[in-house]
Amino acid sequence: MILPREIHRFPWDGQQAPSVNGTGGDVVGVAVGLVKELLDSGTEATRQQLSMSTFSSPLPDSTKQALMNLIFSEELAKALEPEGIRLDGELFVRA
Repeated sequence: MILPREIHRFPWDGQQAPSVNGTGGDVVGVAVGLVKELLDSGTEATRQQLSMSTFSSPLPDSTKQALMNLIFSEELAKALEPEGIRLDGELFVRA
């Protein structure tokens, strides 16, 4: 069970978490950028490695959660295609 220790923002404060559907291009763009960074650094670019780099990034928690939902979705694979990147099993590779 996960229990919050602090509340930094209440739902009624008007701040929306980034969306991971078709209108949430900001989160998709962040995910694509993280995949590119992994590939450029020579690090093995897997979905697991992408998850680990997401948690070590200085992004807000709501963005991290949206990224975690996106990493294992088909939407990310489709967003990477125009960038010349595809999934080979769990490994991101340049096409």
